[in-house]
Amino acid sequence: MKRVLILGSTGFIGNNLLKKLIKKNYKLRILKHKSDLKIKSRNIEIYKGDILNLDSLKRSLENVDIVINLVGQLMEDEKLFEKINIQGNKNLLKESIKKDVKKIILISTINIYGSSKKPYSEEDKIKPETKYAKVKSEVENIYKNFSRKNNLNVVILRLSNVYGSEDKGIVNLLIDSTKKKNKVEINKNASRDFIYIDDATNAIIKTIEFEKEGIEIFNVCTSKKTNLLDLAKLIENISKKEIKKTIKDKNKEDSIFANNKKIRNALNFTPKTDLSEGLKKIFQDIK
Repeated sequence: MKRVLILGSTGFIGNNLLKKLIKKNYKLRILKHKSDLKIKSRNIEIYKGDILNLDSLKRSLENVDIVINLVGQLMEDEKLFEKINIQGNKNLLKESIKKDVKKIILISTINIYGSSKKPYSEEDKIKPETKYAKVKSEVENIYKNFSRKNNLNVVILRLSNVYGSEDKGIVNLLIDSTKKKNKVEINKNASRDFIYIDDATNAIIKTIEFEKEGIEIFNVCTSKKTNLLDLAKLIENISKKEIKKTIKDKNKEDSIFANNKKIRNALNFTPKTDLSEGLKKIFQDIK
């Protein structure tokens, strides 16, 4: 059984992924910074440190076959966000070569494509429009160049908007509004591709067993876009409660979604949870 190191295991996606991998009896190791790990299992080795600390990173990579990197999600401190993503990933790549890691799975985002009226495919030219997307596209380039020069196997997963009961994104902001009556600002011209957490983690797990030399990129998404106003209406219909919203008309089309044909063909992966079903699951979880 392969030994898997997870970086970013205490975040929303990482925590849910960890639960599934425990059930599948993987040999697991995590590099934990400050957040507490609520999950306990004999199959998990816990190392303290972070991706910027070379000593802790080196220790955590000993005898590891596969690294799943979920580190570097959006944060308020832009300088730290950039440092973790750029310098942190350079640290990880250099040390992974030294420790003979077989593969790294990098969790990226479809936001690097920018807005479009058509769903993007992996071969399409990217046009990142936000600081977050620009940094993530730079990280991808670092991985691509490093993989080619050092024969390191890399899989980049570009995730769409992942939602679930523990998330803090737009879905849960709207759901919270049905209870707390807080106001949520919605751009009437914005649409996103929403994928349920179980589907997103299933795609990551399929990638662990994916055998291919070099670098591969997959969109992990539903290939469907949902306007944010339609999302709000759907949540109101399910909850039977009104969302307090401020509707903004920013004129510019803001539509980010992607094509999942490649991962369907290569990994036999298809999202199983439609948006309505996923939202109902969240309401059941938070009762």
